[in-house]
Amino acid sequence: MKALLHQSAIQFEHLFITSSEQALYQGMLTRQQLMAELEQYGYQLQATDSADPDLPVLHFSRNPLWQLLKEVSEQNSALRNLLEQVQRQQTESTLQYDALKHQAKHQEQTLKAELEQAKQQLAESRLKSDVLKQQAEQQEQALKEELEQAKQQLNESVLQTEALKLQFTEKKEEHKVAHAELTEKEALIKELLEKNKRIEAENLKIQQRQSLLVEELKSAEHQFLQLKQLIFKQSKSE
Repeated sequence: MKALLHQSAIQFEHLFITSSEQALYQGMLTRQQLMAELEQYGYQLQATDSADPDLPVLHFSRNPLWQLLKEVSEQNSALRNLLEQVQRQQTESTLQYDALKHQAKHQEQTLKAELEQAKQQLAESRLKSDVLKQQAEQQEQALKEELEQAKQQLNESVLQTEALKLQFTEKKEEHKVAHAELTEKEALIKELLEKNKRIEAENLKIQQRQSLLVEELKSAEHQFLQLKQLIFKQSKSE
């Protein structure tokens, strides 16, 4: 039924359709349903022939402005759809813009923080570089002073070494002289020892002779005493 109404609505300006308040068979549209259906195609109820009160004939005619209204409505619907699409796109664009703006602001803040951090790191690096440069200069100066001191100590060591070599040479010569003198003295001592041994041997012989002489002297004194006593006895007896 709806398909037939659609074909009729496209071809005719006037429609005469029987209808009733109740559906008499399956698929039949009631009067109210029929009027609502035809209104969608621009038809309006003009008259009702109630010769048969059970199945009155309804006269519908199309509004001449309906096609224009339909076109305008379709245009309005299209414009409304386009407006909604544009509004959606604008909303999406706004959301994207806000997101990009937020992202850009976040990136800007991040870049500013990174730039500030980089500036701080650069300043710290420059400060460290200046400190390291100063330390390097101080170390270089200290090394130069140590090198100069080491050179001076080396020169002093060389001079001391040369002096020690000279002293060693002198001591070596003195040692040679002392060794020669010692050898000479040792020979002289040896000679003196030999001479002393000979003297001791002579002294021993002299002591032995003295002992013999003492014994002989004692014997002679004893004999002299005996002889003296004998003579005294002889003279006394006479």
